[in-house]
Amino acid sequence: MIERFHALPLKRRRAALVLMALIVCTIAFIWSNSLQNPDESMRRSDVAEKVIRPIVLALPVKQWHSEDMVTFITRKLGHFTEYFLLGAELMLLALVLRPAFRLRWIWLLLFAGAIAALDESLQLTSGRGAAVSDVLLDIFGALSGLMMMALAAGLYAKGRQKRA
Repeated sequence: MIERFHALPLKRRRAALVLMALIVCTIAFIWSNSLQNPDESMRRSDVAEKVIRPIVLALPVKQWHSEDMVTFITRKLGHFTEYFLLGAELMLLALVLRPAFRLRWIWLLLFAGAIAALDESLQLTSGRGAAVSDVLLDIFGALSGLMMMALAAGLYAKGRQKRA
């Protein structure tokens, strides 16, 4: 396996190492949020809510304008966004490692799902509850990130073919 990695051009090897480090940092960030006690977690959500609130209030859905609903949307958007980023990073890594490695999107999604399940389990150690719905939301975020990066790569490749 190491031989296949070293067979990649230096530029791709460097990009892969940077992406691997970025993925580890993203997972550490996600898990560090889950290790926060309920008060600290809510404080962090309050910071994000200052950005999200005006957007939610601008939407023409009056049921979303309550204090509790804005908080709920902010927290769920946080889940989705963290895993969207992780999914995008994973797909980008898979693309950089080609052709030496064929990382299928389903395995990347399963990896992200395992990270999400562990993430929710970590919340149990910090006095917070775990929710299967959050794991599903995380998986949907990761799938969206995987798909968005695959689509972007496909459009980029198509554009390069037209220019050639």
